[in-house]
Amino acid sequence: MAIFHLSAKIINRAQGRSATGAAAYRAGEKIADPRTGLTFDYRRRKHVAFKEILCPPGAPQWAKNRTLLWQAVEAAEIRKDAQLCREIEIALPHELSREAQITLLKHYLRRCYVSKGIICDVCIHDNENNNHAHVLMTTRDISPDGFQKKNRRWNDKELLQWWRESWTRSVNATLDRYELEERVDHRSLAAQAASKNFKEVTMTKEEESHGVTGAPMEDNSPPKHWDSGILLPEFMIPLPEIMPDEQFLDDSCMEYFKEMFLRLFPAQAVSIQRDEETGGPGYIVKVGDDVKLTVRPDRITASTGSPAEIAAMVKLILDMEWTGVHLRGSDEFKKAAYEALIDAGFEPHEITGYEPIEIPPPELRLLPRPRPGGRR
Repeated sequence: MAIFHLSAKIINRAQGRSATGAAAYRAGEKIADPRTGLTFDYRRRKHVAFKEILCPPGAPQWAKNRTLLWQAVEAAEIRKDAQLCREIEIALPHELSREAQITLLKHYLRRCYVSKGIICDVCIHDNENNNHAHVLMTTRDISPDGFQKKNRRWNDKELLQWWRESWTRSVNATLDRYELEERVDHRSLAAQAASKNFKEVTMTKEEESHGVTGAPMEDNSPPKHWDSGILLPEFMIPLPEIMPDEQFLDDSCMEYFKEMFLRLFPAQAVSIQRDEETGGPGYIVKVGDDVKLTVRPDRITASTGSPAEIAAMVKLILDMEWTGVHLRGSDEFKKAAYEALIDAGFEPHEITGYEPIEIPPPELRLLPRPRPGGRR
């Protein structure tokens, strides 16, 4: 049966370890370490079923090369006790096919880690039906110029708890879509036993993100008040995603948006101000002539539909941890937005308002079973 396991640890130079050696061992490759002069050769290693490097937007091309990536990590660290990288180990449900396991894992990593600026080196090991993944993750911010300062926010213990909870929701939602009865739970056995409804829990699509759903739609059509270009969570509006008005308008939230857009457009002038024209909590963000966005807790309105604007919208959606998106606007805009969301890790059934001409792979076309009330 499916089991829950997600553990995290730091690979530290003070322990005599290296990022190059760890990457070579997990991927079954040969990697030289110019810093120490050592060469790690694990090409005879068996049971490496899949490997890939997932990079956030703006990462240099060389970051997709395993040797160059971890050599750069070693070069960026000068302390003898440096924290080189973080590793998470994840058990994969053996009830799923290899393709479905890969889809589940990549979708989870892109949403929880890559979208935050972390590079993930993913390796799946299959040893006597023991399906699990080793993910080496960078600890520094990355830009087109290479590694920047350490991001200490990724060390927060509460963040690890959120990663574990998020993996539980992702696994259970996937098992549900495949009509499998197995479920996993990140909580301790004592906590599970204390839960009154423990034996009755059935993760539905609506429950995947904390169980708060949006209003039901009539004939699957969006509300009439939506404007052209709006992207709005349609399947779910989870509580953590929809911030209270006062929190969304807080100075710290505004500073966060400033920092994010300066990161996205480092060589351009970024203007951000509170939206006081249309009422309700929101921000108007301008970057040159290509980007003008109205950002609200539950929707983002585009003005130009440019590639840069769509990229910024997708980044916002990921950062605000939306789990479903409804597209409105011209066919050209919706097509471009749909493709950008798919590239960012969304699955087709999480995007409404646009039907692509191309038929996606079978593992991506699985839809949730019909729910009471006719909602998908």
